[in-house]
This record gives sequence, C-alpha cells and structure tokens, in this order.
Amino acid sequence: MDTIETMREGPTMEIHEQRQKITSALKGIGGSIIGIEGPCALTSDFGNTEKENSMAEDVSSQLGITILRRLPPWKPRTNPEDWHGEETTKPDETLQMLAQTAKKYRNLCIEIGKEEHIDKYIDLLTFAWVGSRNSNNIDLMEKIALSAPDLPLGVKNGLDGNIGDTLETIKHLVMIRGEGAAPIVMIYRGGTNAKTPNDWEDKVTDAVHLTKGRVIVDVAHGGEMAHDPGMKFNKTVVGQMACLDHLIELVKRGVVPVGVMIEASNIESPTDPTIPVSIALDKIIEINRVASH
Repeated sequence: MDTIETMREGPTMEIHEQRQKITSALKGIGGSIIGIEGPCALTSDFGNTEKENSMAEDVSSQLGITILRRLPPWKPRTNPEDWHGEETTKPDETLQMLAQTAKKYRNLCIEIGKEEHIDKYIDLLTFAWVGSRNSNNIDLMEKIALSAPDLPLGVKNGLDGNIGDTLETIKHLVMIRGEGAAPIVMIYRGGTNAKTPNDWEDKVTDAVHLTKGRVIVDVAHGGEMAHDPGMKFNKTVVGQMACLDHLIELVKRGVVPVGVMIEASNIESPTDPTIPVSIALDKIIEINRVASH
C-alpha cells in the first residue's frame, strides 16, 4: 500500500518528541507503566477538562510517570440516533480545545473511528487507538498506521473478547508500517468471554504472556462489566474501581502490562460511568510503585 498523501502539516517537533517517549515506554524502556486516563467522551465543559489536564500534568512531571489524557471527541454508538460526541455538537470549539491541549501538554490521545479523523486530529496526538467496533475494519487501520508512522497506536480486541484475531491484525499492521515505525500494541478491553473476575484475570494473564507485556489493560468496558457487583455484566463505577484494584493485585504477582487505561473525570459523563480523576491518578501511581518492587 502506498503512503497516505494528505494536506496535513505534520505534528510539531514537541509532539514528535513525545511520541518517541511513548514509543520507548511501550517498548518497556524507562520503567514507567503508562497511565491513560480521561472521560469516556469529551464534553463541552472545557474549563473543568483543563483543570483535569493540569492535575495529570502535575503528577506526570513531579513523579516522572507517563500519563496521557484520553479526550475522545467522537463516540461509536449502538443506536445511530444517540449522541456521537462533542465533535457533532460543537466541532470548531472542540477542535480548538484539543489543539490547545496538545500544544500545552503534548499528552493527547483519542480513538480514531473514521477516516476523516486522520486529517482532522492525528497531528495533535501522542497516542491513538482503534476501538472494538472497528476491530474488523482493516482498511481504516491500515490508513491510520501509514498516515503517521511515528505515532504509537493501540488496537482494542473485539467485543467478544477474542485476542488472537487482534494480535494477527497488529502483526499485519506492524509489517506494512515497516522497520523503524512506532509500536502498535493491543489494548485488552475484556469481552463476553470473560464475564467474571476469575475469567477476566485468566484473559489478562494470557494477554500479558502472549505479548510479553506489550499490552495496555483497559479497566473500563468489559473489565468493569466483569467486576459488576450485581453480577449482571453492567458498567458501573464500583465495577471499574474493582477491576483497577484487581489489576494492581495482578501486577503484584508479576502480571505486568505496559499500560493501563481508565475512564476518569470529575465531570458528569453523558456516556459511560467514570471514576474521579484524583483516584485514577492515585491508582496509576500505585501501579507504578508496585511494578517497581
């Protein structure tokens, strides 16, 4: 496949340098487990979003932990009539806010869900991922991978929880990207084949083993559903907290991923439930502390 030709200007040198740091972290160089935290969906409460960005930056700079802010402006939805993210509500303001965040903190990451997102957002990002609903969209993933070879990428496994197909997809994307490109890693988000804490633990352990630790564990979505206190496989704040604590216990036992993804915000979520940012940051600190011992 030919290299994607676009009218983009490319990332700034500062963002490119941050991509290189993320690349090193995803390769296990530097000793920090990446913490990716932020709301399920970006909202128009940009003032409080900026406060949360600053909280993450303070922890990152003071403790030397790599923390990225997930601020997805677009959301895939089962019902086409549902709200699909702030880019559909306030597109200009949303793009401006993301650009300002990228310039100031150089820690922005989002889900790339459509081809138009490549030109619109990708130069602002230090990390990007493809979500479960696009797990079979090879054409989109190829375009993303080739559009910014220095951008580290994540690919979530499908909703059924199968990781074998995801690893094969990643292998293909790495091949077409060629030598010297940034890494592409799996984001394990759980699934319908892991509806209990024990099953989830088995699948996480398998994912870490098969990738030699080059996997990011998403403690929301299927992970939090597996830890639903009502045992109904629903999304809850309590479930995500329990999943996060379960991951910390696994890290203590030597099951160490390269990163963790948390849905966290102090702003009321219009989509999935989120935990407070301060708790998410404390847990990222704890994971790093436990992993270093």
